[in-house]
Amino acid sequence: MTTRPRTAQRMFDPVDSWELSVLEAWSCVLVEEHLTRRTDFFEAGGTSVAATQVMSLLRRSLARQYPLTLLMDHPVFADFVRAVRTDTAQPVPLVSVPAAASAAVPDGPRSAWFHAAGGEVMFLRPLAARLPQARFLGVRDTDWDRPVHAPVTAQEFTEKAAQHHRLLSADSSVDRLAGYSSGAFLAHETTLLRRRAGVPTAPALLVDPPPVPERPSAPSYEEVLARRLGISREAAADATGHPEEWRAALARRSPVGALPEESYDDWLTKLCRISAKGEWALCRYRPTAYPDRPWLVLSRRRPDLERTVRDWTGVCGQRPAVTTIDASHDDIITHPDLADVVADWLRQPVTGGP
Repeated sequence: MTTRPRTAQRMFDPVDSWELSVLEAWSCVLVEEHLTRRTDFFEAGGTSVAATQVMSLLRRSLARQYPLTLLMDHPVFADFVRAVRTDTAQPVPLVSVPAAASAAVPDGPRSAWFHAAGGEVMFLRPLAARLPQARFLGVRDTDWDRPVHAPVTAQEFTEKAAQHHRLLSADSSVDRLAGYSSGAFLAHETTLLRRRAGVPTAPALLVDPPPVPERPSAPSYEEVLARRLGISREAAADATGHPEEWRAALARRSPVGALPEESYDDWLTKLCRISAKGEWALCRYRPTAYPDRPWLVLSRRRPDLERTVRDWTGVCGQRPAVTTIDASHDDIITHPDLADVVADWLRQPVTGGP
């Protein structure tokens, strides 16, 4: 398939991988000088042929077959992105994260990354931009999107790790796993499963995980959600009754610092709830003990720094390779020092076997 040279310029930063994929696809086929969330595809020069090219590009980037009528029915960028998000009947398991506008080196090191917030992979873009020689895959993990009354057991993380192990086993080019925040626990468990299965895998890279629970606990979902968002338990239990408190909390957590489009808060609300349910499961979980020496990257500012190192030393039977970075938990993933650590990690040898 041939596409026009990319001439469209971005007027905004995409907030998630759906928006990123649509923006990249539209930019490839439109000659509109500037794209905004209110750009109409056909008013900007899009044709039926260009629309077909867009759907083909989305099939590659999101691994989903979307009908051409989706763009015909929703020609405005924001409306089309919303339709793409809601039309995803099944979660996209693996999403390739490009290094800015250029492709990564085809035979470069390839890693899969887990994240807590519903598997959104936009946090990988700064790393991909700084390490264009590497290939990054984000694991879209949306299985936490379940009713609040559904039981959460101590086996959730190990069961989910088994799912990811089966998923990644189909791609032999992935030889190292990393996780950010509570996604680090999934990276740890999945790496152990791969090692036990004899799959060549490097030690896991764990980026600022929460502390290891000292003992299983059973807080309510509303308690976890309230603590995570910084809202009252009353607001966590009844969002419709406390709209201003929720909107302020969402604005604080928005990747662009504000809510950029109508109903964007619906998407962010869902993502926050998914993330809180993952943390809710974490309260009942203990990492599987295994004599592997992971790479542990921690925020130098966290008050439980020494305890976290001690906890992971106990899990692994030896002190992990520890690096601290002078950044907050939210900022550590985009800090330049992390890119240096990841570059070193990508150069480490891969071993196999139990």
